[in-house]
Amino acid sequence: MNSRSGKTYPSMGDRIHSATGFPVLYWLAVIGCSGLSMSLLAARLAATRQVGHLSLVWDLFLAWLPVAPALGIYHLCRRPRINRLLLILLAGVWLLFFPNAPYLITEMIHLSPQYGPSPEILPAWLDKLLPAMAPQSSPEWFDFLLLSSIVVNGLLTAFTAMRLVERSIARRGGRLMSLALAGWIFLLASFGVALGRYARLNSWEVFTQPIETFEKIFQWMQVPRVGVFTLVFGALLAMFYIAAVHGGRREPDPQAGRGFER
Repeated sequence: MNSRSGKTYPSMGDRIHSATGFPVLYWLAVIGCSGLSMSLLAARLAATRQVGHLSLVWDLFLAWLPVAPALGIYHLCRRPRINRLLLILLAGVWLLFFPNAPYLITEMIHLSPQYGPSPEILPAWLDKLLPAMAPQSSPEWFDFLLLSSIVVNGLLTAFTAMRLVERSIARRGGRLMSLALAGWIFLLASFGVALGRYARLNSWEVFTQPIETFEKIFQWMQVPRVGVFTLVFGALLAMFYIAAVHGGRREPDPQAGRGFER
């Protein structure tokens, strides 16, 4: 806290913590993890001169998208009066794009030769941006590190977005309701991950191709492996989330008059 003219002002770190729900160090770590993944990817592109895992750039961008509406929901629910229409809009956007975060966990499938990286040569414009060097193959251990970092990014972005929304729900309905809804949302997100991985559906296709998209969703709902994947993957996400976020300490119930923020 800074003091001027006898008045006490919150520091920049306190302001960021209050506005975003997490301390500055947390955001630096999460953003730094994404930066590390992109650095590893750039090194691979420069060494192999192949497209390889270039799609991870887009996938990581999509994984960050649900964090934005989650911050909006968190900020909105801290107000004495809530704009319900705006809240519904933000919640809908968040729920639609949230599966993109845990989807990154499934990128480990690219370690399999069947789903290996593309051997296509880099576009000329991208090749010129990278340091000049003789093309060479990428060792398996390096690809493992790259994809492992992507998995960590998937967990971080998913848990960050979920925690912000869960806090918002807890402020209005209590912790039990927030955890119950979080569990259901993880199941829905897991179904979305399955649709993205197996049916190759994208979140925005709900708007661009609504009829075809809902037809595909209905068809894939009847596929047994999708049901198994949804239940198991959703349960793992929910249990991991509870262990990672709620396993360390007991927090006061926001409905008891105390919030999560400092």
